[in-house]
Amino acid sequence: MLTVVFRMENNALTASIKDNIVKLVKRWMFPSLTEFLENRMSPGRQRSGVSHKSLFYLVFVVFPGAVFSQTTIPAVPAWRGALGGVLLCPPSCQDGVVIAVCDGGFVRAFSYGGRDLWTYRVRGRLAPFVTRGPDGISWVGREEEGGPKSLIALNRVGRKVSEIRFEKPFTAPPEAGLDGRIFVPFGDTVVTCTFSGQKLGESKAGGIVYNGFAPIRPPIYPDITLTMTRAESREPGEEWILDIMGAAVLPAYNGDDLVIVGGQNWLLAAYRVKDPAPPSAPKPPETYGLAKWASPPEWVTREGIAAALDRGNVGDNERVFASFLMETSRVTPTLKLPAATIAERVEALFLLGRLGSPEYVLFLVDVLNRESNPRIKAAAVRAIGAIGIDRDGKAMNAFVKAALPVFPTSDTMVLNAIVEAAGVLSVINGPPIYDRGIAVLAALSAQRTFPDIQKQTAFWLKRVLEPFAMNSE
Repeated sequence: MLTVVFRMENNALTASIKDNIVKLVKRWMFPSLTEFLENRMSPGRQRSGVSHKSLFYLVFVVFPGAVFSQTTIPAVPAWRGALGGVLLCPPSCQDGVVIAVCDGGFVRAFSYGGRDLWTYRVRGRLAPFVTRGPDGISWVGREEEGGPKSLIALNRVGRKVSEIRFEKPFTAPPEAGLDGRIFVPFGDTVVTCTFSGQKLGESKAGGIVYNGFAPIRPPIYPDITLTMTRAESREPGEEWILDIMGAAVLPAYNGDDLVIVGGQNWLLAAYRVKDPAPPSAPKPPETYGLAKWASPPEWVTREGIAAALDRGNVGDNERVFASFLMETSRVTPTLKLPAATIAERVEALFLLGRLGSPEYVLFLVDVLNRESNPRIKAAAVRAIGAIGIDRDGKAMNAFVKAALPVFPTSDTMVLNAIVEAAGVLSVINGPPIYDRGIAVLAALSAQRTFPDIQKQTAFWLKRVLEPFAMNSE
């Protein structure tokens, strides 16, 4: 955990931005430090201590005049990148990539080493936030009259893969869930949506969630002094002081070795504070446990689940809904449910796709591998395509097995579903899923047995292979 402390010589200026800074900490940085920050910035309050659990803590000193008496050293950036505009919010650092949201509608991406990865341009203005999920999706907002009403999803290579539009402006940056879900605040209500925009429900937030999307910065561009100290040691030589002139917004820290700063000179600069730590073994993705068994009550029916999805009030019933749908659609049901017809199993798989969690993908892959009926196999593939996220590539591997190299699946219904789902997964997930998707589509486009399949494959290949440099609306 990092400690963030803001100090100013001018108390009036401090008071004017205090609320915005506290909200920034609550929403984007370190919720457990809110009380600590308030104590530090409120005149007359006793300063409280805080437990430091990370390797470093940061002190950001934002000042119109000189307030930091400690000797500083010149800061030499490890790299700089041209942004094409002024940053609207602190950069986002995750999975080796820095995302910067700029005025002029630009979203820029750089690697931690400074390589320019991609640029996306939105028509109109961007709201001052970026929300990133564990699946590599970056969510940005389109600013409109009265506030942002649209959320735009960009994949790992900067391609727009989804846009969710709401009837009214949301009041604060959304939060990304563990499985592609997005939680969008509207005052005292938080709406839950799937990646594709299917509303699943809403809940009370316990208070007003609001920041007005005003730029989180003083009326003037600040000069910033950064102090980085190892948390476990206060010995000489364990402290770095960096002077950063003309910062446009608050800096960002990548959690390891870089501090990222956007300047009013339209440049992004990275300051290296130590040698990077060796890479650690990847952790298994966290889940909500939606695919775990939950005995569905007697009132659960396919019709009731479809009605709940149409109304957008699935809410806490999702786990029992998913259990019912999986039992209905699986090859050998284990519950004492009425025998399901082919049409009922197809509908159950369709509804499972609408629920939209990647946690259901493994079950759907199992249906594809075990089922012999082509209608069921095709429905499972389409449900995977509707979910859109293939975290570890198991769905794409199943497509390869089903369609290559000698077309063990010769039913055109299944092949059509595989082509469409492979195209969708390639566009949304990017590399390395992208590479396997191209292999499937290229092989299917070369065959002459099924002209309709060949035509559809050509369409998806063209879409998947569109130049990434044309990432714009």
